Amino acid sequence: MLVGEADSYTGLADDLARHGIADRVRITGYVPDEAIGAHLRAADVCLCLRWPTAQESSASWLRCLAAARPTVISDLAHLVDVPADVACRIDLLDEDRALAQTMQSLSTDPKRRANLAGAGHAYWAAGHTLTLMAEDYRRVLRDTAARPAPDVHDLPAHLTDDHTAHARAIARAFGVAVDF
Repeated sequence: MLVGEADSYTGLADDLARHGIADRVRITGYVPDEAIGAHLRAADVCLCLRWPTAQESSASWLRCLAAARPTVISDLAHLVDVPADVACRIDLLDEDRALAQTMQSLSTDPKRRANLAGAGHAYWAAGHTLTLMAEDYRRVLRDTAARPAPDVHDLPAHLTDDHTAHARAIARAFGVAVDF
């Protein structure tokens, strides 16, 4: 089952037919948030392969970990701190071979899938729940608000200019002084 939009994968139908599995693959298309859990419970393994990336955290990967599913991720620099027992990593430079080898291994090793699922769920629970995220935001906002404003004398103008010069000039033409 391929869950989610696959419109950008224009050769998907041809690839499925070429490998002789078109009759065994179901493509769901868009799935609303409230239905994701049921699809995750049905999965033996979740693939969360991302490229290109802006080095963001993958919400879909975190959902898979929360659902205690074994996961396979792209081996990306910003994920270097993810322990090896939490997810299988796929080398971007050898993706086809590495993915085939990893999936073959996982398909025949239920104990490894269970270990990945358990370690992944523990990793999610220890640092990636919505409650923990909200606590982190509160802490960072509180800590930031308590600090003095940074000295901006050495920053480029596009970061320090408040872009109000034109509006102030118009206001002055009407005899209005705007200063705040």
